[in-house]
Amino acid sequence: MYSNLGSLFQIIPFLNEIKNAIDWTFTSTCFNLIQWNKFEAIYDTIFDTYCEKSDWDEKPVGERISRKQKIMIGGSLAFILILILTVPLILFSSLNPTNELNNLTGAKITVDLTFNYENGAIKKYNVFENTRADSISEIDSIWEYYNYSESVQTRNFKKEQVQRVIFSETSDKNWDLAVPHINNLINELNLENNNALSSIELNIEYELTRPLPSDAEKCRYTCFAPIYKYNEKEQENGKMILNDLREALEKCSNFSGKIGDAYYTPLRLTSSTTVNIIEDEEYFPYRDIILGFQGCKFVEGEKNY
Repeated sequence: MYSNLGSLFQIIPFLNEIKNAIDWTFTSTCFNLIQWNKFEAIYDTIFDTYCEKSDWDEKPVGERISRKQKIMIGGSLAFILILILTVPLILFSSLNPTNELNNLTGAKITVDLTFNYENGAIKKYNVFENTRADSISEIDSIWEYYNYSESVQTRNFKKEQVQRVIFSETSDKNWDLAVPHINNLINELNLENNNALSSIELNIEYELTRPLPSDAEKCRYTCFAPIYKYNEKEQENGKMILNDLREALEKCSNFSGKIGDAYYTPLRLTSSTTVNIIEDEEYFPYRDIILGFQGCKFVEGEKNY
C-alpha cells in the first residue's frame, strides 16, 4: 500500500521536485541542492524497497502465484501489447476489410516548351494539353512486360492497384498563341542569336485525380525532358529539332521531331498527394517523345496554328 502511494507520488510530474526544493529551503543542512536531491533519491529507493519487502512478508515463502492471477495480469498485459502492435498494421494494410481501392478517376497532361536563361528568367509556351484521358484501365495484360512481378518496388502490389493511363496523341485544342507571341517564339528558337539562353526543355506535368484524400484529391507530378543545353557538345539532335520547329513555324508547314529517352513513365501515388518514380534496373522505363505540329491555315487573313 505504502509502495503504491510512494510510486504514485513520484510519477506525478514535478511534484517530487517541488517537495525536494521546499524541504531544502526550510531545512538546516550542509548539502547543496544537487546533493540534497541525490540524498532524497537514495532515501526514496530505500523506502520503496522497504515497502516491497513488507508486501513480500505477507506472502508465505515458496507459495506459487495462482493461475487466476497469472491470467488476469500476465495474460491481459500480453493481449494489450499484441493489440498495440497488430491493430495499426491491420488498419493501414490491405487486410482491413473496410479498405477500398483509391483508383484514379481522372487524369490530365500538359506539355510546355520552356526556355531557361542564365539570369534565372524562364519563358514557357504551352504546346500540348489533354484534360481527359482516353482510358484508365488495369494493367493486367502487360503486368509481366513491365516486370512488376519481379521488381522490388512492385512485386507486393495487387494487379488491381496498378493502372494504365492512355492519352490521345493530339491536343485538346489548337495552339491559342497570338501571332506576336509566335513571332517571339520563332526568335527564341534562333539559337545562334540567343546568347543569354541556358537550356531548352519540355516540362511534362501530370495531374491525377482520385477520391481520397478528400481535402486534396488532385496530385501533380512534373518531369523534364531536356532538348538543348548551351555550351554542351553532344546536342546536335536537339538543335536539329529546334531548327526544324522554327522553320515549320515560319513557313506554316508540318513538323515532327523525336526526342529519345526523354521521360520516365511508371509513377507511384502515396496515401497523401505525393508522387514518386518507380525505378527498376532490369526494366528500361524511359520513353521517346514525338513532338508534332500540323502546320496552320489562314482564317480571315491571319494564320491560325
